[in-house]
Amino acid sequence: MVDYATGAVRPVKDPRIILRGAPPEIAESGEVEVREVMNVFSENMRPADWVRLAREVALEMERGGKRVVVAHGTDTMSYTAAALAFMFEGLPSPVVLVGSQRSPDRPPSSDAPLNVAAAVKFSSLPIGEVGIAMHGSISDESIVLHRGGVRSRKMHTSRRDAFRSIGIPPLASLSHGNVSLEGGHARAPSGAVRLNGRLDERVSMVYVHPTLQGSDLEAMADGRRALVLMGGTGLGHCSSTSTTQ
Repeated sequence: MVDYATGAVRPVKDPRIILRGAPPEIAESGEVEVREVMNVFSENMRPADWVRLAREVALEMERGGKRVVVAHGTDTMSYTAAALAFMFEGLPSPVVLVGSQRSPDRPPSSDAPLNVAAAVKFSSLPIGEVGIAMHGSISDESIVLHRGGVRSRKMHTSRRDAFRSIGIPPLASLSHGNVSLEGGHARAPSGAVRLNGRLDERVSMVYVHPTLQGSDLEAMADGRRALVLMGGTGLGHCSSTSTTQ
């Protein structure tokens, strides 16, 4: 939400605001239960929060909740989707993360209502994966369900279609009220969902650049179990000076 006194943004305090502007068949159906798990800016999400969220999703499914939609800030939504995708096995239905580039208090420019409506529809698909529901273009023409894991990325700070599927087609799309499955997907099994909530925080990503030195990596590795080198040149090359003294 926008704080118009300061120009800053703040988290939504009332979770029901997320449904504001959504189609009446969703907001007034009585079939949607809104429950607050945590209220933090997405940039402050930590691995412990991913585990907590995953446990709440698993608990909801064990209680009989057939469809789960998670409202999330867009800045780190792809990280949360990746974490959930790796923690879950045997999802009986999709876990759909949804956000907005423009907050619900900014009609008619907000993309929140359409994203939420699409996320609810996507949550009924017979697939057992984690996805992200966001605009597929700057207009309201389509909403896309991007695959979680390492297959989705936020590519722009403010565009409605900021999210992209990387190297693979999206799971599904919604256009003119019709949902279409796009690429291959994991079928939803009939058994109980399995959750592995063990995450090791002692891993860091380091972007490779021309001035990176081996001593830099040694300093970054202090207390870490692993460093993942990102953004190598060409086919993943990095200079010899970045890995040796």
